[in-house]
Amino acid sequence: MEPVILIVEDSMMFGRLLERSIINGLGFQTVLVTSYLETEKLLESGRLPIVALLDYCLPDALDGEIIDLCLKYQVPSIIMSSSFSDDLQESIWSKRVLDYIVKEGAQSIQYALDLIDRIVKNSDIGILIVDDSKVARNSIVQDLKPYRYQLYEAANGMEAFDILNASNGIKLVLTDYYMPVCDGFELTKKIRQVYQLDRLAIIGISSQSSQQLTIKFIKHGANDFLIKPFNREMLYCRINQNLKIVEHFDTLRQITHIDHLTNTSNRRYLFEAGDIIFEDSLRTGNFPIIAMIDIDSFKTINDTYSHQTGDQVIRTVAETLNRSIRKTDILSRYGGDEFCLICRNMDITGAPGKFEKWRKQVENLSFEKDGKTFHVTISIGLCLEKGDSFMQMIDAADKKLYEAKQAGRNQVCW
Repeated sequence: MEPVILIVEDSMMFGRLLERSIINGLGFQTVLVTSYLETEKLLESGRLPIVALLDYCLPDALDGEIIDLCLKYQVPSIIMSSSFSDDLQESIWSKRVLDYIVKEGAQSIQYALDLIDRIVKNSDIGILIVDDSKVARNSIVQDLKPYRYQLYEAANGMEAFDILNASNGIKLVLTDYYMPVCDGFELTKKIRQVYQLDRLAIIGISSQSSQQLTIKFIKHGANDFLIKPFNREMLYCRINQNLKIVEHFDTLRQITHIDHLTNTSNRRYLFEAGDIIFEDSLRTGNFPIIAMIDIDSFKTINDTYSHQTGDQVIRTVAETLNRSIRKTDILSRYGGDEFCLICRNMDITGAPGKFEKWRKQVENLSFEKDGKTFHVTISIGLCLEKGDSFMQMIDAADKKLYEAKQAGRNQVCW
């Protein structure tokens, strides 16, 4: 359902300007009202917006009573006013509003649009809060709830790492320093062995206000550091800023590293990432498993059902594999109907069984064209041994793929 944005503004000129900007800039529905009474009737009717833009001073609610009304109905709110004193800002933040905006023309409207867009997107963004104090975790959770993030909690670094690997969509980790089992430094190091700086943001937190501690966190791979106690506005600003950086890199990767037909990594990214992973394996001794995957008799599919249908087959096979593999694996379109899969930290003895399972998932797919149903299969070649280079491991997997084809297709060879 399309998000609905509530605008409460007694100036019809400014209200209409906001309304047009939201509709044209974001494509969201809007409801514009001009008073406390109209807002109350709207909310009582059950028409709850996803976000509300509230004028602080209304003719029938001069002292911000509109904020408490929207809080009553748990509507996330952004406050607008011609000016904000320090006392007013503190009072507004204590009520857990999303943010406040000074009405200063085009700049303030753009800020409002960016903020609304952020709140709507946040439902797909996970934040992992790591602290051995349940009270501290709960405080941060309550501060972040209005922003609609997917929130996860862990009491130590080991628990956090398990949650991170099991959950999709976590983009930021907020971790305390002092914790049992695995502290914030160790957690940061573990995360950076798997997740690069531009893919997952880490903010270290501690009550110890030491420059050395800050430097140590950053050197261990954190993006940022906060000293306790911090207020909610500071926490939100730091989180928002770090998420923007991660999303910026995500956008760049979409442009330069993603195959647009399959939404998997492209060949360029495969070799960039593969060389880095291989070099890292020389240090750790933990070499990846490389798989070459090819759709069987793909030319026949194109010739029989059309190239457009062939593209759909490639997309569907890629989607099926992507749903099955782990978050740390890298699936790339190698060319045409061929894929390459890099699997880190996968048990070698269990690997053939996993790929056999994925092969069967593709075999069970069905496609339809002009009333006719058809199926496709894949052949898979695995390199399970250490190679002299990443390219050499790809060649070894490719030879096993050739063996699978020669043996009759629709099988896994290693």
